[in-house]
Amino acid sequence: MSRRPRGRMKGPFMLDHGTPTLPNATLASLGETLRPHLRALYPEAAGELEVALDAHVRLTGLRPWTGTPPDWHRHMRLYAVYPEGVTYDPALPPFRNLIAHLPVVHKLHCNAMHVLPFWASPRRDMGYDISDYYRIRPELGTLEDLLAFRDAAHAQGIQIMVDAVLNHVSEACTWFRHAQAGCPRCRDFFIHSAHPPRFLRKVERDATWYAEYEVDGRAVEVEIAFPELTGLVPHWRLGLDGHWYYHTYYPEELDLNWANPEVFLEMAKVLLHWASLGFHFRLDAIPFVGKPAYKRINRPDPATHRLVQAFRTLAEAAHPNAILVAESFEDLATVKTYFGEDAAAGAHFAYNFHLCANLWISLTKHDPYYLWNLLEQDRDIPPGAQWLNFLRNHDELSLAHLHPGQVHDLLRNLLRFGKPFRQGHSVSGRTLSLLGANKARFSMAYFLLASLPGAPMVIYGDEIAFPNRRLLALPRERRKDTRNINRGVLRPRDYHADHAGDMVDFLASVLGAREAASSFFDHYPERIGGPDRELFLARYGGSGGTLLVLVNLSPRARYVPLDLRGFRPVTSVNRVSLTPAGVSLGAYAGVWLET
Repeated sequence: MSRRPRGRMKGPFMLDHGTPTLPNATLASLGETLRPHLRALYPEAAGELEVALDAHVRLTGLRPWTGTPPDWHRHMRLYAVYPEGVTYDPALPPFRNLIAHLPVVHKLHCNAMHVLPFWASPRRDMGYDISDYYRIRPELGTLEDLLAFRDAAHAQGIQIMVDAVLNHVSEACTWFRHAQAGCPRCRDFFIHSAHPPRFLRKVERDATWYAEYEVDGRAVEVEIAFPELTGLVPHWRLGLDGHWYYHTYYPEELDLNWANPEVFLEMAKVLLHWASLGFHFRLDAIPFVGKPAYKRINRPDPATHRLVQAFRTLAEAAHPNAILVAESFEDLATVKTYFGEDAAAGAHFAYNFHLCANLWISLTKHDPYYLWNLLEQDRDIPPGAQWLNFLRNHDELSLAHLHPGQVHDLLRNLLRFGKPFRQGHSVSGRTLSLLGANKARFSMAYFLLASLPGAPMVIYGDEIAFPNRRLLALPRERRKDTRNINRGVLRPRDYHADHAGDMVDFLASVLGAREAASSFFDHYPERIGGPDRELFLARYGGSGGTLLVLVNLSPRARYVPLDLRGFRPVTSVNRVSLTPAGVSLGAYAGVWLET
């Protein structure tokens, strides 16, 4: 079984085309800055890694990106999109079409965009199976097109976040191709074994499928990411060289061996390159990075967290105001550890999958209890760290970490409008469709999202309340992955459809109000009015006064008695009527009131 390779590093090794030449200038001693992390991770190779990284900086003339304002992310509003997700002119490459889409993103008051993977890839996993971290998929455009998009976004006050896919590479990557040809050095870039795994069975428990293996005489259970899309042995594939290779996700995506210091060196170069071009990073699949085979999650891992700190050091060396966003759906206590012990130690943001799942319970049950319960658990994070909140992202709606009864209720409510994924333990679908195509309810859901502490995210298509694609209308080979119903390309006709502009205007007004009232959301809200099964009633305090948030999660009208003297309405959704003694909230209505 591959662990930490014996001996010292074997000298420079890189992707077959070499590392691109970067602008002339240098960073200060990068190796010295990384020294504590390198000594903790690779005690025998730390000195060589320092020398190699400093040599890389000198040889490439790497210089830091200095155009990003400090603290720009303090009140982030994120828009996420595939690089080819929006097409205005099919004669233009997708990056140029993203330039054409910037006015919509700017109108939404989003100050950041997450552009999903655009690197060379066979696209078995929508681009997350990367074969070359320096080459852009030619159908998307050129590096010049990408940088033109970056510059146009920056000109409108929008920062660009890209994926740091550090857990795995495509089988088409040079390293794996060389390993298959018999190169032992390249083989050690991967978690591999000369002996076949002892796979025992698949086990279903807690809305998750596990594979059970016999390892060193004992049974070990490992979560299966895609039960319907994996091979007969869920986490291993037999290579052409006779060795078995570990994969967390698809068999075509091989997990990197982070115990090998050469893996760190090569991926450090990747992070330095893209950070020096002014990009920020989403840490994809971070719970699996840095771990050996049979990866266990839902427990803090010292190597993984030390790597996160090293990634932040690398990113900030090449881009002083870069941010990292951790993608992890582990138990909540473990997710919090990716922030580090203080605001400067780990990721700046973490995806709030737990809030997402509980938000959907509250929406389907018309009961804010589940949302309030999660908000109480969310509070204990370092100063400056933030949650990234969302209704939907580019993947499925995961129900992991919910109680069986909650999973059952959500599946009963949502599978009428979406499709099952992970063999029935998750749901695919767009936000509007999962809410029964009820636009009043959809608007309320986004109003509620914008009313919560943390950074709100909008997935592309939701700004026009775009519905699911028909599964049977997709090519046969794309139907097995039901997540494809919430993917695809949006075109001008979609933005010109009935009421599409109205939804853009509505989200723009709500996120604009959020931007104007951003200081309130630096704090967690206080629940007011006592427990109510249909009303989310919250008070935010701050140096500027008080903000009341009143949201009716139900389809029936509700009245909230309140003394509103001194309050003025800021923004609202659906039918709201104010009197000096209270607020009438129509079905799925909400309002912000400020002193």
